[in-house]
Amino acid sequence: MFGGIAVRNRLLVVARTRARGELLVVDLDENTVRNRFEFGDDASTGEAAGVALAADSSVFVADPVNSLVRRFTLFGQELAPIGSPGAQPRDRRALPAHPSSVCVDGDERLWVTCGQRPWVHGLQIFAPGGKFVSSVAAFGDRRRTFGPATGLCFDGDFVWVADAGNGCLQQFRPDTGFVAAFELEAPPVSVARCREGLAVVLEVDREPCRVLDRHMRTVCRIHGGFGQPTGLSALADGSLLLLDASGARVWRFVSRGQPAEVLIELGSA
Repeated sequence: MFGGIAVRNRLLVVARTRARGELLVVDLDENTVRNRFEFGDDASTGEAAGVALAADSSVFVADPVNSLVRRFTLFGQELAPIGSPGAQPRDRRALPAHPSSVCVDGDERLWVTCGQRPWVHGLQIFAPGGKFVSSVAAFGDRRRTFGPATGLCFDGDFVWVADAGNGCLQQFRPDTGFVAAFELEAPPVSVARCREGLAVVLEVDREPCRVLDRHMRTVCRIHGGFGQPTGLSALADGSLLLLDASGARVWRFVSRGQPAEVLIELGSA
């Protein structure tokens, strides 16, 4: 998965990759791009995957090619990253390897998944300041791996992990305790939570987006012209936002039985 979106209050942040990793800050009251900045340089081109907004409005973005979680202000100032710049990806605590997705829990701790291959330490937690807190055991068993995981969300009670390699959703308590795993028909790419408690999963090579209930039964499928979305988030009013395959548009889905419609054109430049 390359690209992501995150919403907090009335701010939307879009992460996508062009020549370099790029972040766009969108004002949802006016549906306009307020700021746009790139990261990476000629020696270390950045790549944008999952993104999350913290309570202080700083932005976390997973940079898988550099095995870093980068942190920025909304004005593009880069703060200290999580990870070791230049370090080789390894299956180790406190070292996010090819990070693919991020989310912030109720204590403002950052949860990070590792991508590309199975990892024992494929889900890690960091304090708001970046200090390592814990590595979470897949299925609650240190002998198992996240295989790899590609999406995360926090719904106020649980952290949900889209585990593409194992073809399931895993559910954890904020204290890292494993709750349950739900098998899916196809590998999940991303997951979000709706106001009504519905899990939303993007599945590779299937219908682009599926809405599931708490028992993992399909409630509806979301249709539109977005192709295979690369990002997913939810608004407080219960509608869902999707970043399309090109990274050029954010689509909004309001209710079952209706197609998603373009909320904002981001452009390709």
